[in-house]
Amino acid sequence: MLIVRLIIAEIQKAFCILSRYLFGSTIVIVVMALLFVGIFETTLEISSVEKLTIDQTRLVAQRFVLWTVMIMGFSSVAGAVRDETHSGFIEVVWMGAFHPTTVILVRSCISHIISISMSLLIAFILSWIYQINNFFSVHFFLAVLIIGIVSIGFSLVFSAGVILFKDTGPLVTLFQFILLPFFLSFQADQNALMPILPGFSSLLILERGHVFGGGFVIGELAPLFWFAIGYLCLRMSVRYSRKKGTIYEY
Repeated sequence: MLIVRLIIAEIQKAFCILSRYLFGSTIVIVVMALLFVGIFETTLEISSVEKLTIDQTRLVAQRFVLWTVMIMGFSSVAGAVRDETHSGFIEVVWMGAFHPTTVILVRSCISHIISISMSLLIAFILSWIYQINNFFSVHFFLAVLIIGIVSIGFSLVFSAGVILFKDTGPLVTLFQFILLPFFLSFQADQNALMPILPGFSSLLILERGHVFGGGFVIGELAPLFWFAIGYLCLRMSVRYSRKKGTIYEY
């Protein structure tokens, strides 16, 4: 089937790029781990808290890993679309056998698998540095899965923005660091609208230690909501670019 060939081709492309820039990927993992250590230790130093318990440290580190899953996922996809737009290669995608939305969606899923793998390596480093036991719990992996779906939705939204506005790099960077303090300082809230915010449904799983139920049905649907929004935005932007002939320029 053609779709299988597309998936295989995109996997081969992704791993060729990953192997070609393996050193850079390794540096990213180390830098992200050191970023957490810097933020964590500095915050403890200037705050009135003398020392956190292992459970508290585990929760903060897990939140940071969820943030890395999200920001590395959607930023890499948006960056890839931007590079192909600048190089003109995006025209090949637009004129291929598959709808551009399908191609970008497949790329986003593969890119997020790689991002999740890198984030799990960051998690392993942090668990080793702070001697955290039970870091990789069932609820942690469930939270990673949920936030991965949310991030795919955001990657499609930012890809749509790249197609329309050609460069959303500053917006992507701004959005990344706006999310960071919210992730690290998150506290569970009874507000039913809280779970629909980007990635906060995953944080609630870590905070409460169980999957939603009852009044938190909206939280269970949040990943699908963001995925659907992203897919719709991407299709609309592709349709607009085809109609106006603005694939690689305004």
